[in-house]
Amino acid sequence: MIAISTQSVLDVITCYKTEINRLIGQKKIRLASFMDDENWSFNREQKKYLDFLYKNFEDVVFALPSNIILLKNNLKKSPKEWRKKQYGNPKSFKDGLLYALDYNGLRRDLYPKYFRELGIKACVYCNAHLTVTTEKKNGDESVFKGKFQVDHYHAKADYPCFSISFFNLYPSCASCNNAKSENKIDFQLYSTLNERNCDFEFFIEDHLLSDFLTNRNADKLEISFKEPGIKTDGEGQFQRLFDIKGIYNTQKDLAEELILKRQVYTPDYKEQLVENFPDIFNSVAFSNRLIIGNYCDEKDIHRRPMAKFTRDIARQVGLIEEE
Repeated sequence: MIAISTQSVLDVITCYKTEINRLIGQKKIRLASFMDDENWSFNREQKKYLDFLYKNFEDVVFALPSNIILLKNNLKKSPKEWRKKQYGNPKSFKDGLLYALDYNGLRRDLYPKYFRELGIKACVYCNAHLTVTTEKKNGDESVFKGKFQVDHYHAKADYPCFSISFFNLYPSCASCNNAKSENKIDFQLYSTLNERNCDFEFFIEDHLLSDFLTNRNADKLEISFKEPGIKTDGEGQFQRLFDIKGIYNTQKDLAEELILKRQVYTPDYKEQLVENFPDIFNSVAFSNRLIIGNYCDEKDIHRRPMAKFTRDIARQVGLIEEE
C-alpha cells in the first residue's frame, strides 16, 4: 500500500552482494545448461530470446522498474512453441526457463533474509497478512517450513525472464497473489523518491464513531477504505481484486479497542507514562507503537500486518499524533 525507495533495495542488495552474486551466478550457469541441452530443440525465436537474456543476464536481474520496461522491447512475451525430445522434460518454454532460473530456489535460499532486511513482512497489497506460506520440507509430511510468497508485477507466465528480477518482486500473501493472478494493477511498489506518502486510507464514518461511544456495539462499526483517485463511495482496483473492505470489516474488534484506548490514554495519562517510565516512553514514535500495538510510521507499515489500518484509525480517533 506504500512504495519503498529503489535506493533501499539497492542498499540491501549491496549488503548481501557476495551471496547474491554467488546465487545469481549459479542461475546463469543453469541458464547456459538449459540453452545447450540437446534434448530440446529451440526455434529461431527462442534462440534469439535466450541469447539476449544470457548476454544481458545481470542487467535483467538488477534492472530498475524503468529499465525493465526497456528490456521488454527485446524480451517480449515468451515464445510459446516448444518441442521436446525426451520424456519428462518441461512441457513449455516458460516452464523450462523458470526451472532454469530457479525462482523457487531463491524463494528458499535468499528471499526470506532479503525481504526481512528490506523491512517487508506484510502483504504489500492488503497489509492484512504475512507474506509467508508453508510447505513440506524435503517431502516430510510432519515438517513444514515458512516460505516467502512473491507476486510478479510483470507476470512470470508471460515474462519468465523477469521471474528473479529484484524490482519485479512484490511480496504478497497467498490470498492476494491468487486474487491478482495475471491482472495488471496501478501500484508501483518501488519508487525513486525518498519521501513516500501512502494515499490509501482506512476510516470510520464520524456518525458511526459517535453511535459506538453511546451504545458500545462494535458490530455496527463499518470500516471504510479510500483509494487514491477514487471517490469515497467508489470502488478501485484494490477493492475489486482484494476485497479490502471485506477483509478489514472482520477486524471490528481491533477498531473497538483503539476507540476505547483513546478514552484511557488521555494527554495527561501519556505525560504520566513519560514521567514514570522515561526509559521506555522516550520517543513519540515508540510510545505510539506501544500504545496501539503496531508500527505507526508510514515507512514501517510493511513491517507488520494491520499496521496501516491500526495507524489510520488510531489517528482518526485521536489516540496518537504525528511524531
